[in-house]
This record gives sequence, C-alpha cells and structure tokens, in this order.
Amino acid sequence: MKTILYPTRGGQTSYSNQDAVIALAKQWNAKLIFLYVSNVHFLEKLGYVSHTKVVQNELEDMGEFLLAMACERAEKAGWKAETVVRQGSFIEAVHNVISEHQVDTFVIGAPGSTRAVTTTDFLQSLIQEIQQAHQIEVLVIQDGDMIDLNNPG
Repeated sequence: MKTILYPTRGGQTSYSNQDAVIALAKQWNAKLIFLYVSNVHFLEKLGYVSHTKVVQNELEDMGEFLLAMACERAEKAGWKAETVVRQGSFIEAVHNVISEHQVDTFVIGAPGSTRAVTTTDFLQSLIQEIQQAHQIEVLVIQDGDMIDLNNPG
C-alpha cells in the first residue's frame, strides 16, 4: 500500500488542497498522513525563553485540532487519515516522518497568494532535497490542483 504525506497548517485556505490530497489517497487506495510542524525557536532569540514551553504546548494543541479537522474532512469524503504533530525544524520533521512511515509520495502545497510564507525557491529546494534523500515522488499542489513548478500555468 502506498503512503502519502501531506504537511498542512489547516484552516480555510488549506481546504481545497486537503480535499485534493484526500481524493488522491482514495484514488490510489493509499494511506494518508497529515503532518503539522510547529517551531518556537524564534522565542529564544527574542529573549522569551520562559514562555517557550507554554507557547509550544498551545501550538501543539492547535496543530492537533487542525489535523483533527482535516481527518474529519477525509472521513466525510469516505477516507481515513492519520496525523502526526511535530516540533522543531520543518525539514527535519519531514525527513523523519518520511523515514518512520515509509512514505512513497510527499505532497507539498505551493503558495496561493503574494502574502504566502512559502516561496517557490524554498519549495524547489525542498523538493530536490526530499527526492535526493528518499528517492520518492514529490507532488506540488496549489488551490486544489497538482502543478508543475517548472511550468506554471
């Protein structure tokens, strides 16, 4: 059985991508894992070391809630999904989850607006790193459609 890993931050802007990944998992009869990664190391740099654990716990709770909503979307579509919540570096978390769950396909969302946090350069670098490290398929999704970053439009 194939395993698909899809990191998501959840929320309304993620719904079309989540729906597309759920449909793909159903089509392939694949195990689907939603991933949420939080990182509060910036607090230490700002001198808020005493608040780090509290904020981390809050972000973990929020991640679990957002992934529970994603799983509910999957269930409504007739599919079951699993969740993984991690702390720290996004890239390290992705590498670890791919290895731990024998992921065959990694799906990453492309920025949908000019105010997006993720850049195309970051995505291309991430895709190359994941493909080289794990020899797996990497797909890019934007606004519910699979896209080719090298051939936009």
